[in-house]
Amino acid sequence: MDCRAYYIPGIENLRYFEVDHLSVIEKKKAKMEKILGKLPNHVTYVPVDFETQNLETELKKAGYNLTSKTLFIWEGVTQYISKEANDRILKYVAQAAPGSKIVFTYILKSFIEGKNIHEGIKTMYKWMVKRVSIWIYGLDPAEMGNYLSKYSLSLIEDIGSDEMEERYMKLVNLDLKVFEIERIALAEVKK
Repeated sequence: MDCRAYYIPGIENLRYFEVDHLSVIEKKKAKMEKILGKLPNHVTYVPVDFETQNLETELKKAGYNLTSKTLFIWEGVTQYISKEANDRILKYVAQAAPGSKIVFTYILKSFIEGKNIHEGIKTMYKWMVKRVSIWIYGLDPAEMGNYLSKYSLSLIEDIGSDEMEERYMKLVNLDLKVFEIERIALAEVKK
């Protein structure tokens, strides 16, 4: 339920495509309409099931032009969808205009595989991976550069929880804990 499309100064001057599962899109639209009085003109809502639908097709229907230099924000998605769906999305993003970027969060592959699970995150592992199987895919930071290069994406940065907290949470005095299994990467479409 990210709300950056509604509060960043000047964002109303950009086309913003909000891509998410249909149920999330519907809840968000209802909530934003209630809060704002009407849905903003600069936001286009694009419902997509990444496992069964084609992102390219859905964005094209919504009016997105793949030749536009774009910042793709892929936050809190990778761990919920299959490797194949993740691969399809990266392959699509790599077709964007040179200089386009993608920033995405991910969960450590070792956590998804049940490796190096210490007492502090054992409950989270049992719940998110084993019990409800909601997190199904993870990535290895040591392999990130090679993984992205397969899709003509160049890794710019890949940071862990400590750096995220220092750089982003403390900056705005946000008392939010980032688990050590969470990471964020930034990559660019190669020219």
